[in-house]
Amino acid sequence: MKNFLILILVFLTITVNAQKKDKYIRATQSITTDSLLIINNDTFLIYNSTDGQMLRRVSGKWINQDFTGIGTDSLTFTPSTGQLNDYRGGSNYRSTLLRWNNFSLNYGGDRTISVVSAPSGTPADDLIIKAGDNYMGSGGGDLYLTGGGTNTTFGNVYLGGSGIIQVRDSIQMNNNRIAGLLPATTNTEPVTLGQLNGLTQNVFSIALPYNTTVQGRINGAVEGVDYPTGWNLVAADNQIDIVVTHGTGRRVANVNVFTVSGTKEQLLRPFAGAYSGYETGTANVLTINSLATTPLPLKIYILFE
Repeated sequence: MKNFLILILVFLTITVNAQKKDKYIRATQSITTDSLLIINNDTFLIYNSTDGQMLRRVSGKWINQDFTGIGTDSLTFTPSTGQLNDYRGGSNYRSTLLRWNNFSLNYGGDRTISVVSAPSGTPADDLIIKAGDNYMGSGGGDLYLTGGGTNTTFGNVYLGGSGIIQVRDSIQMNNNRIAGLLPATTNTEPVTLGQLNGLTQNVFSIALPYNTTVQGRINGAVEGVDYPTGWNLVAADNQIDIVVTHGTGRRVANVNVFTVSGTKEQLLRPFAGAYSGYETGTANVLTINSLATTPLPLKIYILFE
């Protein structure tokens, strides 16, 4: 009888352990006979798995299949490259749309946001930062660039290096000018590109080829080559004065006129051979009276205050 009871206890122990083994699969265990796995009466059927697939329940069975949507189906982080890669339908796009209410970079030195260098022979990609449109695709938000600091004191903002910094002109900006910048007299007064140029340059020149009329000289000059881009030159109604609309928002301090012969420039006497006078009706327009009629090209130097 004693031996019989011992036999029963051994049988029960083996049965309990067998039942417990059915509930666990070790992490190192490989299922090779088939790909069917049942956990808590849920059936998992895994076969021919590839990167970027998703697991979904179909007709009571969990199966793996390619993602059929247009978005990202899974993300992987690669420590060796520091990249966050997204998969779409099994393909690695290495680009991810991330959305945050706020985005911060950790302190501890300079930080850089840049486009990865393109392979040799491949054109570089542009980096575009813009405020989003509203839900109708219009009414874009404002983009602010400020140095770090408090609400009233900020660090400097540096734009550009050895490249060219371009500010879109009023036509490209749909006639929206830059406001709140000197030499505007109020925070809302528009400032033109000509005024921006005038902030960093005091002396400008106008080269006029020879012609028997003032308008003829103007017609022979090329904007952006012989005089600054954005300036407008026209002969006055009397056909002997030249009207220069420069748009710098600054008064003229002095005007000198030179004749040009090859590489030589010869100053003409102001209020005599050069012109009879000049006037600034506004801070954006200069009129030079009775411009010189000498039969040589002219170079006009304008000094602003």
